[in-house]
Amino acid sequence: PPPEPTKLKVFGAGLPRSGTGSLALALTTLGYKPCHGPGTFALASVLGEHYAGRASKWDLIRRQEELGYDVQGLDQLSWKNFEEAAQMPNVKVILSQHPRGGAGWAASWSSFAPDHIHYFGQRPFRFTDTMVQLMKLNREFLTYLGGSDDPTDSYFAFPAPGLSDAYERHNEAVKKAVPAERLLVFDPTQGWEPICRFLEVEQCPTTEYPRMTDRQMMLTMSKVWLVITWIWPLIPVAAIALPVLLVRFFFCRGTKTKTA
Repeated sequence: PPPEPTKLKVFGAGLPRSGTGSLALALTTLGYKPCHGPGTFALASVLGEHYAGRASKWDLIRRQEELGYDVQGLDQLSWKNFEEAAQMPNVKVILSQHPRGGAGWAASWSSFAPDHIHYFGQRPFRFTDTMVQLMKLNREFLTYLGGSDDPTDSYFAFPAPGLSDAYERHNEAVKKAVPAERLLVFDPTQGWEPICRFLEVEQCPTTEYPRMTDRQMMLTMSKVWLVITWIWPLIPVAAIALPVLLVRFFFCRGTKTKTA
C-alpha cells in the first residue's frame, strides 16, 4: 500500500558528517520517520522536476510529506531547505554540530565525500536517472560550500581547511533564519537529554545514543565504488561468456562420456 501522507514535524539542519545519521536513528527510536539514506532515492523524480525548473524547493518538502516522512533535512537537503523549514511555525529544527568544530567537520567530510560524489558521477552509476538527479543535488551542495561543482577541485581536498568557514557560515545562517524557540543546537556527544527535552518526549531512552557511519567504513566504501568504476565493463562480458563456457563445458563432458 502507498505510504500515509504526513506533515513535517522536525527538520535536521546540520550539514552531512555533523551527526545527522545518528540523529536519524535517534529520531526513529523516538517514533519519527526520517527521510535519510536510501529514502532519498525516492526523491529522484521531484529532483529531476526541480532541476528542470518545474518544481520548487517547497515541492521537495511536500513530496517527502506525501511519502510519509515527518523528519526531513538530515544532510542531503539540510542546506537546501532550512529556510523553508524556518517559515513553518509548527516545525522544530535541530542543528547538529560536529564535536570538533569547523576544522573537525571539514576533515571528516573531505576525507571521503568528494570521492563518493566523483565516483557516483561515473559509469555505471550515471546510467540510472536516480543517481544522475542525486548527483545534481550533491554538486549543487559543492557550490553551496563555496567551491566549484567539481568534486576533484583542490578546494575539497583533505583536510580542506577552507571548508571550515563554509561550515560556520551555514550554522550561522540556520541560527539567523530559525526562531530561537524552535531551534536546538545539538552536539551528538550530549546524548538523549537535549533532544528529549526539545521534542517534549516523556519517556527518554536509557540506551546509549546511537552512532552511525563510522569514518573508516566510509573510507573503505570509497575504495569499493572506485573498483566498480574500473571493472563495470567486465560485467556484461562475464554475463555473456559464462553461459557460453558452461555450455561448452557440459557439451565436452557429454562427448567424453559417450566416447568412453
